[in-house]
Amino acid sequence: LVLVQWNAQREQTGWFSRLLREWIYHKPLNVEILHADVAVGTLMLEGTVTGAVSFLQYSFMILSIGMLCVLIISLMLSEFLHRGMIATLRTITSSIHYVIHSGDFSLRIPGGPIREFQLFSDDLNSLLMEMQSLKASLMRDNRSLAAKALSDPLTGLANRSAFSARLTQRLDQPDDHERFALLFLDGDRFKSINDNWGHAAGDEVLKAIGSRLLSLATEQDVVARLGGDEFAMLVNSRTSEAQLQQLMQRINDTIGERILITDDMPVTTSVTIGYAWSRPGDTVESILERADMNMYKNKRINRA
Repeated sequence: LVLVQWNAQREQTGWFSRLLREWIYHKPLNVEILHADVAVGTLMLEGTVTGAVSFLQYSFMILSIGMLCVLIISLMLSEFLHRGMIATLRTITSSIHYVIHSGDFSLRIPGGPIREFQLFSDDLNSLLMEMQSLKASLMRDNRSLAAKALSDPLTGLANRSAFSARLTQRLDQPDDHERFALLFLDGDRFKSINDNWGHAAGDEVLKAIGSRLLSLATEQDVVARLGGDEFAMLVNSRTSEAQLQQLMQRINDTIGERILITDDMPVTTSVTIGYAWSRPGDTVESILERADMNMYKNKRINRA
């Protein structure tokens, strides 16, 4: 009858195995063998770490592979996010650079794959929309102010500044050898209209004169109110003395027609016209002076 059978198993003797065995099994376990309360022998038990070493080796290998996979995936995600962030930032900065240098606020920044950058792009687009609206409003206001600065508020005709600018532009055309005429018109008895009928009636007369002068001008001509009851016309469409005389006669006839201030208040008025033909080397002051002198000459003749 076999009571005990001993199978010897050779254990690994590497340094790692020794350290592991010494750490797990600090010392062998000794058990006395008793027979009739008499120790007949000693049984010494020592543990083996062969299975533990294999377990730890496989665990370390699996853990290393897992960490390597996590590292590779992390690097791939980081590279993807990095490229997305760089591309989005490049798009945003280039768009802002274009807007700053071009002043074109109609550009819109496209969205990106990153939510935070998408919110940032949306906010920038909202800001660009507001700036575009503000720019359009400012341009409208500037055009309105420019129009008001160059037009007479009562008659809507060009004012003295606008007329001088157009006259300067006309005189500065060296290749245009075709002459033009400048008419200087001064109202007659306008002070008496203000005194008898009031300034409101005088304003209606001035508006009627401006409207009638404008109806006799062509698209090439310029009609302006220089101030008070003084008007001027830059005539480019009539290049002969006969044509100009015919125009001045039509002006006198048209201005002489009755002006209805109200239904029962007709007013008649007239203007004295002086004119000057353009000459080589003319300036705004010189041609205006000749037309003004001719007007006063005609006014003295009419009074005589």
